[in-house]
Amino acid sequence: MKKIITLSAFAALTTSSLLGADVEAKLSEMESKISKLEAQLTEAKKTLTEVKMHDGNDNIKWDVDFRTSFDNITYTHASGKESKNPDLLMNRLQLGMGFAPDDNTLFKGKLSYNKTYGDTANHSQSNSAMGVGFANFDWVTNENATDNTLKVKEAYWLYKDTIGTDVPYTISIGRRPSTDGLGINLREGMKENSPLAHTVNVEFDGLSSKFDLDKVTGVKGMSWKLCTGRGMTNATPRFNMDIPGADYAADNTKTKDINMYGFIFVPYDNGQYSVSTNWARAEHMIGFTNTEMNNYGLTGYGVDSATYNQWAASNSTTVAQLDGTVIDGYDGNGLDGMTSMNGFGAYTMGQQYKNDMTSQTANMMMSAKMANAPVFRDFGNLDLFTAMFKAEGVGEGISDYLDDTKLFVSWAQSKTNPTNGMKMLGSTDSQTGSSTWIGLNVPCVLTKDGRIGIEWNKGSKNWRSVTYGEDTMTGSKIAARGTAIEAYYNKPINKALSFNLRYTKIKYDYTGSNGFFGSEGQPMSWDDVALYTMGGMDADPVKEATDLRASISYRF
Repeated sequence: MKKIITLSAFAALTTSSLLGADVEAKLSEMESKISKLEAQLTEAKKTLTEVKMHDGNDNIKWDVDFRTSFDNITYTHASGKESKNPDLLMNRLQLGMGFAPDDNTLFKGKLSYNKTYGDTANHSQSNSAMGVGFANFDWVTNENATDNTLKVKEAYWLYKDTIGTDVPYTISIGRRPSTDGLGINLREGMKENSPLAHTVNVEFDGLSSKFDLDKVTGVKGMSWKLCTGRGMTNATPRFNMDIPGADYAADNTKTKDINMYGFIFVPYDNGQYSVSTNWARAEHMIGFTNTEMNNYGLTGYGVDSATYNQWAASNSTTVAQLDGTVIDGYDGNGLDGMTSMNGFGAYTMGQQYKNDMTSQTANMMMSAKMANAPVFRDFGNLDLFTAMFKAEGVGEGISDYLDDTKLFVSWAQSKTNPTNGMKMLGSTDSQTGSSTWIGLNVPCVLTKDGRIGIEWNKGSKNWRSVTYGEDTMTGSKIAARGTAIEAYYNKPINKALSFNLRYTKIKYDYTGSNGFFGSEGQPMSWDDVALYTMGGMDADPVKEATDLRASISYRF
């Protein structure tokens, strides 16, 4: 009996061992088949992706940003006179596009139009002739209201890779995303572009290359970005009659290529707190001379020197009063240009000269005006520096409200470097200006998902930014030589629609905030303006500007 039990146990163990070996073999076989299937599936997905990229119709991905806005604008001039538009209606369309053929290469683009309701005219605007506007100037092609044609706002390719294993980098060339940068992006309810918006906010063609340095330095978020490009090309137009047959040849008699180069250095960014710095130099900045401006608009009609001298001979008393009185270094024959908030204008010689104009003389003045239309000149270089601190949440767990609070403080400096004896901003000496900008963006406790923001900035007498592309109808608030305050409210309506309400007020301490870099950008106090007015000269620039905007945007 004992022998039988022993044999039975042996048989059972043997059978169990054989079954176990069989199961393990089958499991091993199944694992091998699963691995092969996974490899085949991965290869199939890769092949399918390549086919879709090369042969499909959806290889470019599109996004839409369509905004309808209502602006109530008021300008208060030095004389107290007001210029208004209580119901400016506008449509702005931006079509974004992108395509990534592989993990290292990316194309991005954006087409745009921006126009007022019922307006498809181009207003005869020009890049060179003063007095007819600058809405087509390349720095603001898509921010100013023009016609209903689509224009290229952005178009660039980007390549990314890694140096070794520790330094990821990117390089990008094309029409850069250089508007709505860090700081100004909060009021727009969008992710920031590059560079920092305190000093540079214009459309720009160029190159950038960024290097992430946190792994090699051990400092969170440290990065360095090189930026360079060309703001205006000095080239003779095709079929130009001044230099026939020299299409696109450089003509250095008036201006040179406007080149800008600099860097963005982020010494620290842990996702909540960050510090960003930006330095840039712009070479051969443009503007207008006193002589051209006076010949073009001395009397409001335009006058050449011979006609002025002929009138002066018969009005010696008035001319003596004007020409013989030197006010802060400016006399009646050499008046510097006066810039208003939104444009350019020259000083005039007073109502008496206008009243003496016969229709024949006035026609002659208009011909002289067109013949003496000023052109851009090279005035010198401009250095810009910005340092910004930003907080995405204040404190650690103090309250949900502070955790969702955004705050930034930015300080910027500008320095002019006139060349060849030119009067840059009205002076042959280097001038330094500065600006401070503070912004706060917090949740609205009265509405779900709504956010409220308030911003304040103040610029000194010689402050000079390159922020012509700022999205506003009353000129760049960041460029103000004075104080600007702004409050806004952003509220999502659904996944695609959002509402924005914004109020901006700018109080200027000096003229010239939105001028270029010649005499038209010279800062003058309101006491100086009053002295010119007392001297019988028409000088009535904008002293304050307000804009109340309500808009609805579709973004998807």
